[in-house]
Amino acid sequence: WRSVYFPIDRSHVVLGTNILTLRIIGDPTYLITGLSYNAPHYFDDYSLIEARQHKFPFIALCGIFGFTGIYYLAIFLLLRRKREVFNLYFSIFSILLCVYVAMRHGLLREIIPNSAITLRLEFAVLMMIMPFFCMFIENLGRGRVIKPTWVFFFFCLYLSLSQLFFCAQYGEEVIWVWDVAATIYFTFVIFYDIIYFYLFVKNRDKTDSEVSGSLTISIITGTMAVFLCGIYEAVDILFFHHSYSLFPYSCFVVHIGMNFALAGRFSGMYKKLEQSNIILENTVKERTQELEKQTAIAVKASLNKSELFAEMNHEMRTPLTVMSTYAQHTVKRIKAAGADEQTVAELAIISKEAKRLAEMAEGTLKILMASDVSGVSGTDRINQPVDVGAVCLQLVKLLEPIASRKGMKLQAVIKDNIPEISGDADNLTQLMWNLLQNAFTHSESKTIELTAEALGSGVKVTVNDDGVGIEPEILQRIFERGVSGKKGGSGIGLAICRDIASIYGGDINVRSISGTGTKVTVTLHGIAEKGGSNV
Repeated sequence: WRSVYFPIDRSHVVLGTNILTLRIIGDPTYLITGLSYNAPHYFDDYSLIEARQHKFPFIALCGIFGFTGIYYLAIFLLLRRKREVFNLYFSIFSILLCVYVAMRHGLLREIIPNSAITLRLEFAVLMMIMPFFCMFIENLGRGRVIKPTWVFFFFCLYLSLSQLFFCAQYGEEVIWVWDVAATIYFTFVIFYDIIYFYLFVKNRDKTDSEVSGSLTISIITGTMAVFLCGIYEAVDILFFHHSYSLFPYSCFVVHIGMNFALAGRFSGMYKKLEQSNIILENTVKERTQELEKQTAIAVKASLNKSELFAEMNHEMRTPLTVMSTYAQHTVKRIKAAGADEQTVAELAIISKEAKRLAEMAEGTLKILMASDVSGVSGTDRINQPVDVGAVCLQLVKLLEPIASRKGMKLQAVIKDNIPEISGDADNLTQLMWNLLQNAFTHSESKTIELTAEALGSGVKVTVNDDGVGIEPEILQRIFERGVSGKKGGSGIGLAICRDIASIYGGDINVRSISGTGTKVTVTLHGIAEKGGSNV
C-alpha cells in the first residue's frame, strides 16, 4: 500500500536501458490500485532504503504518546474525584496516537507483513482520535461534553468498528467519508469550543477556571495546526496522493500544549492547597490564642470562686462555732441546775451537730477548691477505719423525727459483714446526708430506704425512694453543678457526692423513672486503695 520496498539482484541491472515490469494484482476499478501515489519511486542501495523505514522520530513520538497515556490513566484511576474525566479522555487520546504512529512505522510491517491488517487498525484508530480530543477540550473548558460531540463520537465509533467486517478497499473509501465529516465537525469545534474555551479562561476572574491564558493559547495554536494538517492530508488522500504525513507531528504539538494545560491545572490546585494550608494554620493559631485567653479567664474565674468559697466558709464557720460553744456552756449550766437527761441529751446533739456542720463547711471548701485545680476532690484528714454501717444508722436515727413530722417513713437496712473502709467519717456522713436530704426535699416520697452492704473489700450504699422521680432531661445532667431536679435547688449536693465517691475510689449512679421513684447507688473502697493516704 505505501512504503513498499523489495530487493532486485544487482546482476539484473546492465549498462544502458533497463526496463522494470511490475504485475499489479487488484481491482482495476479501484482508484488507488497500482502506483497511484505521486511519492517518489526510485532505485537505491537496499540497506539505505531499509534504513529510511525506521523513522526514528516516529519511535520517539510513539514512546511519548504511550507513556503519557498510561500516566494519565493511572491519575484518573487513583483520583477520588471521578468528575475530572478529562484525564481519562486525554489518556485514551494519547494511547490512540501511540497506536496510530506505530501502525505507520516500517518496523511494524516486519512484524505484521500483511499491510491490510495494519491499515485497518490505522484507520480505525485515526477515526477515534478526534472525538476524544474534542471531549477532552470540552470537559476541561466547559466541564461537560456537548451533544454534537457525542453524536460525532458514536458516528466515528461505528465507522471504526466496521473496519473489522469489510475488505481493505472499504476502509480506504470510508476514510474519505470520515475526512469530509471530520473537517466539517472540526471547523465547528474551532469556532465554537476553542473560542468559548479561550473566552472562558480569559474571564477566569469571573469563573473558577484553573488553566492559565498562556497555556490555553498553546492549546489553540496546536489545535489550529492539527486542523490545517488534517485538511492537507484529507485533500492529499482525495486528490494528490503525495502521502506526506504531517498529522503525527501536529498532534505532538497540541499534545505538548495539553500536557502543559493539565500541568497548569495541577499547579493551580497545588497553589490553592497551599493557600488553604496557610489559612488553616492561621486559623489554628488564632483559635489557640483565643483558647489560651479563655483558659486564663477560666483560671481567674476559678480562683475568684475559690476566694468566694473561702469567704463563705469563714462567715459560716464563725456563727456555727459560736452556736456550738454556747450550746456546750448551756449543757453545763442546766446540768448544774438539775435539768432532765432528755433536755441535756438534745442540747448535746445540737452542740455536736453545729460543730460537725462547721467542719463540713470547711471540708466542702477543700473539695471544691481541689476540683477547681485538678478535677479530683480531696481531703487532708488522716485516714482512719470507718464503719459505714454505723454512720448510716446514726444518720437514720438522727433524721427519723424529721421524717415523722413530714409524714415519711425512713428506714435503714444494714447487711452483715460490712467491712470498714479507710477514710474520714465526716466526709462519709456528708455524703449520706446529701443523699437523704435530696430524698427528703426533692422526691416527695412516702418511704425512704437506706441500704448498706458489702461489695468485695468495699461497701455499696443505696438510697431508694418512691417519689416523683427525675425528668429525663435533668437526669442526663444530674451531676453537673447548678443542675437541680427541683426549682430553687442549689444543684451542688450530688456533685459533692460524686467528688467524695471519687476520693474513695468508687462511683455514684442514679436511676430514675419519672413518677415511680429514684434509686441512687454509691460504691466506696477507701482512700488508701485509690493510691495514697492523703488524696
